Amino acid sequence: TPILRTREYLYTGDRIDAATAVEFGLASRMVPADDLRTAAHALAERLAKQPQNALSSTKQVVNMYLSQALAGPLQAGFAAEVVTMQSPEHRERLEALRERTRR
Repeated sequence: TPILRTREYLYTGDRIDAATAVEFGLASRMVPADDLRTAAHALAERLAKQPQNALSSTKQVVNMYLSQALAGPLQAGFAAEVVTMQSPEHRERLEALRERTRR
């Protein structure tokens, strides 16, 4: 599953490049930067041609599933983030980052 394959990124905070995001199923496709606007418009036009009720219903069902599947983990993640953000180590790292950006 994508979550298992992305554990290293979750644990290290490393950025996930576009090709890896597609490989892991976190993104559906990758296009060259110069073609991004054209590809986005083509997809939007394709979606606009779909039956509106069918597309809307499908979106609603997918979003409902995602909301239910992610509700517990997201709440737990947010709670963990709050605790982490209040730690002295977090404050020290933020201050070090501020100092680097001031230079």
